[in-house]
Parts: sequence; C-alpha cells; structure tokens
Amino acid sequence: MASPLSCFGHGPGLGGPPPPFTDLYAVLGAEAHPDMPQDELRSLYESRRKEHGSPSNAAAAGPPVSKSLLEEAWEVLRDEERRKAYGTVWLRNKQAFALPAQERADVFRRKGNELYSAAKEMTRGGGMNLSAVQEGLKLYRAAMQQYTTAAALTPNDHRLFSNRAICYLAVEDLPRCREDAQRCTELRPDFAKGWYILAQVLWQKGRHEEALQELEKGLAAVVHNKELLELRADLAGGGGVSSGLVEGGGFAGGRGA
Repeated sequence: MASPLSCFGHGPGLGGPPPPFTDLYAVLGAEAHPDMPQDELRSLYESRRKEHGSPSNAAAAGPPVSKSLLEEAWEVLRDEERRKAYGTVWLRNKQAFALPAQERADVFRRKGNELYSAAKEMTRGGGMNLSAVQEGLKLYRAAMQQYTTAAALTPNDHRLFSNRAICYLAVEDLPRCREDAQRCTELRPDFAKGWYILAQVLWQKGRHEEALQELEKGLAAVVHNKELLELRADLAGGGGVSSGLVEGGGFAGGRGA
C-alpha cells in the first residue's frame, strides 16, 4: 500500500508516472466532503472502523474499504494542516476529471511529450554514463504511461500511438513500436510521422523489403513528403536508419505531436 502522501497524487517526479489519485473523503463515506466539520468526519471514520469488526455494520457504512486504506485516509484528514493541503489536491483532481475526455487526454499527452524530451536530452550523445542511461529509460517508460492513459480516454487519437511508438523504439521494444506505428497509420493515413516510424522499426527488425513497401504506401497517402522521400533514399541506398528518429524532418514537437 502506498503511503498517505501518495494519495495526494504526487508522483516520483520526472522519473516515473504519478500514482492514481485516491479520494480520501470517499474512503470515509460518500457523504464526506472537504467542508465537513471535523467531529462529523471523525464519526464517519469510527463508523468505518466498526465495519471491519461487524458484518452487520458493513452494509450501513457503505462499500467496503481495506483497513489499511481507511487508516491512511484518517491519518491525513485528522490533521488540520495536512487536511488543508490535501483539500487543494482534491479540488484540482475533481476539476481535472470534470473536463471533457479530449482535454483530459491532452493533459496526459503534453506530460508525455515533456517526459520524452527530458529522456532524449538525458541520453543525448555517445559519452553518456550508465546512470544517465538508466534515468533516460525510466523517463521513456514514464512517457509511455502518460500516452497510455491518454489513449484510454481518446483511443482514436493517432498522435498518442506515434509518440508512444517512438518511446518503444528508444527502449528497443520493437514489437510494440511496430504495433503502435501501424495503428497510427490506420487511424490517420495522411500523417507522415506514422509511416516514418513504421518504416524505421521494420528496417531495424531486419524486414528491409517490407519497410520499403510501407514507405511506398506512406508516399501514396502523403504524396511528395520530403521526410519520407529522404528516408526512402537512405534505406534504398543501404544507409540504414537514422539514430535520431524524430530529430530531423520537423517531426519532433511539431504540429500533431
């Protein structure tokens, strides 16, 4: 079980995604809220505690919660200062979840972009040390989690799959990279970045002929696209793929990212 502070929705920083927000008031009861007097809140807590000792009280107290979560919730809410601090977080999360799905997804997408940029900066250059590599991998995985959360809200947003595919490629998870890149091209055939990533990952998997075939499909959908034409020339000439997937071609941080 996470510590009470994790229920505030405070994540471990850029090194990983934030833990899910836990509504500590809801843990005490559906009627609990930030403006409830402390003595009434204590009564709810005590009622919940009895739930664990008497099955007959459980139905009256509301949906069951674990004893450890109940104690963690009360540890925060019993203290005036901690309750006040938690109230700010509670309100922010309630407001966030009141937003339309697309706006909520955009929050996670932008956070993913920030994490991706930090990861790329962390691992830039050939002289990186082991700790930088490890931290960069953590950042890429954290970015993936943000895109995954966003995709659950807006599963037809092609940008989420192209961005997550880049992160998968960075950590050398080629099967998942290909899957996301393929999904991106299905959702938005005229989005050149999806075809670019798909060709890149197929080439890295050693499927050179298929990579060139997918590039031709991309060029049929996005005629005369400069980045795809340049990539086709590189691959056809046996030059292999660029190490900087989205650093060139205006893809990184551009419109649609």
